[in-house]
Amino acid sequence: MISLPLIWIAFPLITGVLLIPFAKNRRLSVSVVSIISLLLTILAIVLPKEMAFVIFGHRYEFNPVFFLLGRMLSINHNAAVIIALLYLVNFSWNLISTRFKVSQYFGSLSLITTALWVTVLAIEPFLYAAVIVAIITLISIPLLSPRGEANRPGLFRYLILQLLATSLILLSGWMLAGIVSAPSASPLIFRATVMVLLGFILWLGVFPLNSWLSMLSDESHHWVVGMLLSMRQIALIIYFLHFLDRFAWLRNLPNIFKDMQLIGLVIIAFGGIAAASQKSIRRLFGFFFLIETGYTLLSIGLAAHGGLNQVAMSFIPRLISYWLWAFTVASLSDQGNLKLGYLNELSGLFYRAPFLASGLFFSLLNLLGVPLFAFFPVRRLVWAGVAGSQTSWLIFLVIGIASMIVHALNLLRIFIQPESETRPATPEAPSQKFFIGLGILLLIVVGIFPHFFLPYWTGILAPFTNLFNAFP
Repeated sequence: MISLPLIWIAFPLITGVLLIPFAKNRRLSVSVVSIISLLLTILAIVLPKEMAFVIFGHRYEFNPVFFLLGRMLSINHNAAVIIALLYLVNFSWNLISTRFKVSQYFGSLSLITTALWVTVLAIEPFLYAAVIVAIITLISIPLLSPRGEANRPGLFRYLILQLLATSLILLSGWMLAGIVSAPSASPLIFRATVMVLLGFILWLGVFPLNSWLSMLSDESHHWVVGMLLSMRQIALIIYFLHFLDRFAWLRNLPNIFKDMQLIGLVIIAFGGIAAASQKSIRRLFGFFFLIETGYTLLSIGLAAHGGLNQVAMSFIPRLISYWLWAFTVASLSDQGNLKLGYLNELSGLFYRAPFLASGLFFSLLNLLGVPLFAFFPVRRLVWAGVAGSQTSWLIFLVIGIASMIVHALNLLRIFIQPESETRPATPEAPSQKFFIGLGILLLIVVGIFPHFFLPYWTGILAPFTNLFNAFP
């Protein structure tokens, strides 16, 4: 009987470590990582509910549990969807990573990071996952600041706040032991709640503790930032849902879901205003990440109105936009078109590099939730949920959307405005055009046929039965 944690955790973890000595051969390292990530993604998608395959008359069964150092790693069929998504992210970012000027350890460390994120969602007791998140943070440092580059303030702020968040989550676990023996001890419940929520606020960079997001986006390579933050957002959102599902005292706190709605709306409004007033294109990804975190909190707050399904269905549209934005900005940076990273450096970009300009603009339109794009079906449900739940709070949503529209129009103006001085055309390789065209095509196809691409990912929510039962 084969243990599933050995397949999705131990095997990629060991492979990633073994690839480190071969880091200088980037093509080999990235090829191995891409193949393994793709195979693990496919295996997670095709894994049957009975967790057994019959091949040539032989039955191969999988054991969902593996014990290590007194801790249990558990991966069942319900966890397969989120595992498939994590390894799909790693495959998508590794497949073409050799074209960018990233760390030579990108392939090996990204595979190790993915395996550790799976560990975060598989380990029992699940509070120990906070230690794994801290390890992931430390492993990400060589990717964000490769050897030979100066360390910058954003990196230190990221490291300090992430490790502080881990301490808060672990401290809340110590407090939770007291709550189990004294469920009526409201002071303990309040303190543990504050610790848990503050820990996730620091982990996800929730406003007002979000400065490290834009600083890190500005200082580090966009391809690396895009991969690390995409995976972090997915895994930590699911981890937060585990907290809500496991602890009845947390989800039963008065107005906890309404408060999450309000916090999410405030984040959306702030993120939209910040993005609209931003002059650096490198920092924009941090604000997009912040806005998407706001939409996620808003959707969780709308759990009584189907918001949890919207959380799950938003992962794929968001990832396509993140991937397309990271690809275009990284391409522009590596080609020397973003010396300082200011938006005015992209003046007339539509005439010099139409595919790169289109990649940026269409990625932004998707995040905005424009009709016919992948995010529109999900955004429409979220907007309707807010209108049906708290009409008076719509002003925050309007501010956020209006600010993003202003930003999109300003970006379009910069792209098509005549240049003050003639610049040489920005070279666009055929492969560049292909991948940007593929990203735009995916945004449109998923938007037109959402029922083919999005419902599958609601399987991510299968483990959270207690959370669903709280909203009959």
